[in-house]
Amino acid sequence: MVQTDWVAGQVLKALKEKGLDKNTIVIFSADNGPEKYAFERAEKYGHYSMGDFRGLKRDVWEGGHHVPFIVKWPGKVSAGSVSKEVISQVDIMATLAAATNTPLAEGAAPDSYNLLPIFKGEKYTSPLREATVHNTFEKAWGLRQGKWLYINAPSGEHTKMPDSFKKLRNYTDFEGDGLLFDMEKDPEQRINLFAQHPEKIDTMDQLLQKYREQGYSVERTPVAAK
Repeated sequence: MVQTDWVAGQVLKALKEKGLDKNTIVIFSADNGPEKYAFERAEKYGHYSMGDFRGLKRDVWEGGHHVPFIVKWPGKVSAGSVSKEVISQVDIMATLAAATNTPLAEGAAPDSYNLLPIFKGEKYTSPLREATVHNTFEKAWGLRQGKWLYINAPSGEHTKMPDSFKKLRNYTDFEGDGLLFDMEKDPEQRINLFAQHPEKIDTMDQLLQKYREQGYSVERTPVAAK
């Protein structure tokens, strides 16, 4: 973290020295969630790299896809502003194209959304994205739509969670054909609502199958502005 902070500072310093700091969009983000050694780190040192979320990198759980997304754009993005809108890193392409008035080729970036309304604090229809896919391996897929996260498997796990870590976080395994979570009320993914909302499951599963047929696979990130 110290090295990352220093490198980011060097980039901002270079922009300022070249007189480019007032008219440059700087986006700071990261790869998927933490690696499997995060379990041992949490148990030994009480440091939870995944925060309060469930799961690690390559998992379909929220912890596998929830990453930082910080934007600096003087005069456009208000310092300290924060958005809880669900976005994806693939949205950067459509966003920068819109910011620079650059037309995209027909068929390019079909799953990329323009985030400028969020950056500038303008009014827009939320959720901005129709939905966002969670996927890193073949057997389990997740779909985030608004506050809902659907997983078409009894677990979002790819990396085996140690029983000792489950006990530490008071996690229990789920049973059944799939999972559905209200991420606004249950960001830790502890309460499976799959049985209570069959219509929501059917709708989201159909959309997920449509995306899979189209070949879209995107990741979810939170957006923050600074």
